[in-house]
Amino acid sequence: MSKVKVLMREVVVPYHPVFKKTPELCDIGLEFPHYFNIEALVEECLAEEGHYTLVRGDHHDFSDGSDCKTASIRPTPQRPGSASYKGEISGVQTASGSTKMGALRCIIYNPHTFDLMYYYLPNSFWMHNIQLHPTSGIGKVVFSWNDASNHIPKFKDFQCGSFKELAQATG
Repeated sequence: MSKVKVLMREVVVPYHPVFKKTPELCDIGLEFPHYFNIEALVEECLAEEGHYTLVRGDHHDFSDGSDCKTASIRPTPQRPGSASYKGEISGVQTASGSTKMGALRCIIYNPHTFDLMYYYLPNSFWMHNIQLHPTSGIGKVVFSWNDASNHIPKFKDFQCGSFKELAQATG
């Protein structure tokens, strides 16, 4: 199952204001999720559930200054036989050094469990965890997921229990 299909099933269909009212659109979205701009739909769902405005600004997506990010855990381990799998939240800093201005509302797809994990990363946390891509110079936050514990240890203090909790998180 793909990231787009799981995002459509777990986020867009139950939370998007248009999809909730249109069963035919839900059917199409679930069968052909790649027809849609899933990131834009997820942003609209967050704004709807979080009761803030979607502004899609240069350094933030929402009126509260936060930004929506989707990411995936890699399907192969860091080293053969390891229980650790890398992932990254890309685009948190431009090559010129401009960063996102607020918290990151992160939805991370886990291809091992076909599920989503939700994290509200405050600016004060992620700003100190930026790694620059060696050739593009674009900043990202790198993390590892542990198969044995089903956790991202680096983000343990910032996990949200549901999409709604992520949408409504503050601080």
